[in-house]
Amino acid sequence: MFFSAIVPSDKDYSLYMIPALWFSWIAPQAARVFLTSRFTKYHSIAQPRVENDPTLLRAKLTQRQFDLLIRLRSAHENSLEFLALAVPVLLMQHLPRAGTTVRGRNDFALTVSALRAVYVLIYALQFKRKLAIVRSATWFTSIYVLVRAALHVAGQVAKHS
Repeated sequence: MFFSAIVPSDKDYSLYMIPALWFSWIAPQAARVFLTSRFTKYHSIAQPRVENDPTLLRAKLTQRQFDLLIRLRSAHENSLEFLALAVPVLLMQHLPRAGTTVRGRNDFALTVSALRAVYVLIYALQFKRKLAIVRSATWFTSIYVLVRAALHVAGQVAKHS
């Protein structure tokens, strides 16, 4: 539905979801490292983890800068958990008896990748409490899409066994 409106094709692009989710996992950490060195005016190649320790950073940063770095760290960790859930569901859809179509897999991959990108962006840049509701709705929707796809594949595999 969504993907075919953007790229009308029968080619399976769904596996590109894996690097897209990887990017949504690594981007908050890369931003955090960049902003830490920018905020503190210091970067140690020899000991890069030391400057990412929140207890050491607290005295060097403003509260707003510190909060941003904590949100980026949380977005990074949350994205890793999501990556571990989403990739198996995508791979399940490629099973011979999964009962999925190329169009369905492409739509699944685009939907999950877009929801994840929006979630990470909102998580990292959340500056108002009202955005927490949007973030939670985005998270719930992405989990719903994963569970729905997994149950569909499990049902199709069970039916053909």
